[in-house]
Amino acid sequence: MSVQERVKWNRLRTSLSLSELVDYFSQNTYSDDKGYGYSAFELDGNIIRAIHTERNIIENIIVDPLGNEHVQIITEYISVKFSLIPLSTKLYLLCIYNPPKSIKNFIDKLCSELNYKIGLSSINIDLNKFHSVLKRMDEISLLKIRKIKVSSMVINDNAKSSIEVLSRKNAINDLYELTGERKFTIDKMKINCLIDGRPSDFEISKAGSLLALDDQIPFYTDLVIQQLLESEG
Repeated sequence: MSVQERVKWNRLRTSLSLSELVDYFSQNTYSDDKGYGYSAFELDGNIIRAIHTERNIIENIIVDPLGNEHVQIITEYISVKFSLIPLSTKLYLLCIYNPPKSIKNFIDKLCSELNYKIGLSSINIDLNKFHSVLKRMDEISLLKIRKIKVSSMVINDNAKSSIEVLSRKNAINDLYELTGERKFTIDKMKINCLIDGRPSDFEISKAGSLLALDDQIPFYTDLVIQQLLESEG
């Protein structure tokens, strides 16, 4: 059964080869001695999939009604499910699924253990272009833009605005009816469509975040990869 899943895309550059990355993730399995490591490692063609888990021990001091102090120890495990998709020899798309509030520890550990031979950066998706590609695809039908959030809309020489539009058909067209041909940046859009006759209801942001059914994420990821490769030249 398909469930909704969120994915955050990032650009990862590295001087390491695919085989070196495979060796690192497959050999550094989780252990209680270290308190961190990888599990569920899988190599699917050239795509690396794994889960990074870090143990975090929290000590709380609790005072009972008699004034006695007790130490409460809580052990939590923070897991990051991810995949690495090669785009070129030195460029990968890092996909983090249902990301926690922060992935800083995961990224810091990854960079440190790979001797800082990787670099991570955010991506910027042109949602206007993304929507235009969707409209031209044979697999897509009944495409409707239910909601958009836009920013940097020029009001006059002194002012810009941000706005959210909800629509039953096409929020972009409805916005143009309201504002004319004023330029704006689409920050986020929510779309309903059919993929080969199957319903798809998803939300995508220009900052590289997608909320969609888990088995439809690869379809939209491929479109993002196409745009990234075009921007890389």
